[in-house]
Amino acid sequence: MVVTGAGESLTGDSLNYDRQRELKAFDESKSGVKGLVDAGVAKIPRIFIRPPEELARENQNSGDLTNTQFVVPVIDLGDIIVRSADKVAGVRRAAEEVGFFQVVNHGIPKELLEQVLKAVRGFHELPREVKADYYTRELMRKVKFGSNFDLYESSFANWRDTLFCVMAPEPLDPQELPPVCRDITIEYSKQARQLGIILLELLSEALGLNPNHLIDLDCAKGTLILGHYYPACPEPELTMGTSKHSDPDFLTILLQDHIGGLQILHQDRWIDVPSVPGALVVNIGDLLQDRQQHCFSHSSSEKIMEITADGEVAGKTPLSNDRKKEIKDFDNTKAGVKGLVDAGISNTPKIFIRPADKLAEELSSHGGSVQLPVISLDGIQGDARRKEIIANEVKEASEKWGFFQVVNHGIPSSLLGNMIEGIRKFNDQDLELKKEFYSRDRTRNVVFNSNFDLRQSHTANWRDNLIITSRATHHFDPSELPAVCRYASSNQKSACILYLR
Repeated sequence: MVVTGAGESLTGDSLNYDRQRELKAFDESKSGVKGLVDAGVAKIPRIFIRPPEELARENQNSGDLTNTQFVVPVIDLGDIIVRSADKVAGVRRAAEEVGFFQVVNHGIPKELLEQVLKAVRGFHELPREVKADYYTRELMRKVKFGSNFDLYESSFANWRDTLFCVMAPEPLDPQELPPVCRDITIEYSKQARQLGIILLELLSEALGLNPNHLIDLDCAKGTLILGHYYPACPEPELTMGTSKHSDPDFLTILLQDHIGGLQILHQDRWIDVPSVPGALVVNIGDLLQDRQQHCFSHSSSEKIMEITADGEVAGKTPLSNDRKKEIKDFDNTKAGVKGLVDAGISNTPKIFIRPADKLAEELSSHGGSVQLPVISLDGIQGDARRKEIIANEVKEASEKWGFFQVVNHGIPSSLLGNMIEGIRKFNDQDLELKKEFYSRDRTRNVVFNSNFDLRQSHTANWRDNLIITSRATHHFDPSELPAVCRYASSNQKSACILYLR
């Protein structure tokens, strides 16, 4: 694998640096970050280096990183059958004010937790050729090994490898799990899922609802286990183990090892979450906040980590509180970008303005227009030779570009025109009609919103979306669609994108 060291990339000619080539080389090695460490790198590859403006901002605010006076709530779940008013109130307070809390006496044996951590380390420290069998970016694989799920989209890669295991809702065949961690993963999944159900019951009661309320909303339907591994880093000051983020789920239960290092953002300060033997960290996810109309509304759902030389992790600079408020205010209008235009704004809100360095980078790298490959699908159904030719054209376009256009695809142009007109009609409706579809609940089949990654991205896009998910395993009810575009037959730009997943 060819990589560019930090020293080389910072002092060399930036024009000769091919980021996409380096990303591809790292990905195709199927070795992850552990492979770099095993290869003895003394300088981290450039794809892992944080942008200069972020490092500079951190240095300016280095004195305000941690509020040592705040302690993350610890909730004792012992004797949970007796749900005292004090225990329910404690859960509500922690969920509302912090969004994070630790639980002790949760029912999962300490020995099992230790075996889980040992199994995760055991997998990541296997020989490269053994782990390579699990390395993939295929979305439908239930068990896979990888490094940085957003490797090709993020501004810098995190110094972290991950084993993904989708345990539910569809039962996982145990044989899909690596033998080194198979049995312990299955057992931990069962016990962690049961703990999750107890926590959802407590959270339901904290909202003044029936204990089964959140469970009946399918908040406990799916289970995903992630086994993260953070190898020691030769230049920890230049990269991160996990970038600032919020969790796009209902509930996260986190098991830390003895090194700890997790931090959460609370009242614009990064707070240490110390590693407590036998304790588990609970995070109220984005979807649970959305389902309950922000009843559990807090500003600390993001967390961030940096790998230090000996494998420890530490928190870094948060976004400004003003930006978080502007994002929240925009989201709460449920009006999207169209709502801003309808309000007659003359200046773009700051959350949409791209950083100066990104604009400069694009201007310096703009290479003019190109003609994407155009592939005709005419004759693909009946002619084997024609099908082979088309397959080769698709292969060449995919390898060289990753994009291509298709013509003679069989979908009438009138239908395509009607689809675009239906999208325009939906977005041009009165706000009150669109509001009922506005949501960030990813389990809903039909969702209207603006910027699916609004709270995570550096810059919001000037775009609204109507997202329609049709799953092969579930019957799609047409009545869920907005009436105005259900059977869809201007000067506004619109587009329809179909994702096959």
